[in-house]
Amino acid sequence: DDDSISSDESNQERDLRKLDMDLLNATVLSEKEVSAEECVRWALVEFGEKLVMSTSFGMQSAVLLHMATKVAPNIPVIWIDTGYLHKETYHFAEHLNRRLSLNLKVYQSDVSAARMEALHGQLWDRDDDDFHRAYGVLRKVEPMARALRELGAEAMISGVRGAQTKHRAGLKRITLNSAQKHYRIHPLLHWTQEDVENYLAKHNLPYHPLKRKGYVSIGDKHSTKPLTMSPNTSTKSEASNRNTRFNGKQQECGLHTEKSNVAELNAVLS
Repeated sequence: DDDSISSDESNQERDLRKLDMDLLNATVLSEKEVSAEECVRWALVEFGEKLVMSTSFGMQSAVLLHMATKVAPNIPVIWIDTGYLHKETYHFAEHLNRRLSLNLKVYQSDVSAARMEALHGQLWDRDDDDFHRAYGVLRKVEPMARALRELGAEAMISGVRGAQTKHRAGLKRITLNSAQKHYRIHPLLHWTQEDVENYLAKHNLPYHPLKRKGYVSIGDKHSTKPLTMSPNTSTKSEASNRNTRFNGKQQECGLHTEKSNVAELNAVLS
């Protein structure tokens, strides 16, 4: 109920430790001083059982899943299933789950895809930014906020890289989502595409199977296209490749940009 949510939030706020993120980003989490794996190890020591990680089972997700579970085999892995993923994504998830013995925590919207479409239509297909945001909040952001709350997470490891979008290029190794009361750690933030390819090859890890069909970025099936079918894209930059998402109108779905708290998220959906 609403009272339990408020109580959970206040407890999480009290427990969230204060960190000097500027100092951490300049020293122990500096790209020059600390490797991606060392960044994961630091996060495990700092946050212990309150550390989780997220995955989309996207194009390069095997990298961080492999790296993190080597360091913390039982780390909770949050996967937000929107109900609109490619069938290849579900098979890819099953393969990595078995191979890496993941402690997988699958979260979904409380509103089914069919119910959402019946009540609100195909929100992803509207030009209005408010509908795009509502879709992201309903299918992704709210389930993630609920996952973090239910798992008692104080910090979450994410596989974003700076080369992927303009927003991600401005991130640091550790950031604070003050509205949703958790830190985010980005071990791969400064990695290049070559770094990713080298790691996958070294550990015999797979790309998402849709790479073979010309996809360069993987999201929901209705909002992701192969590179050859997408306008205003090229292979010159990863940020440009993100234009294969949402018909080139958006590069982010909200999971990494939405700063609203639980009450504000509920207001978006009302």
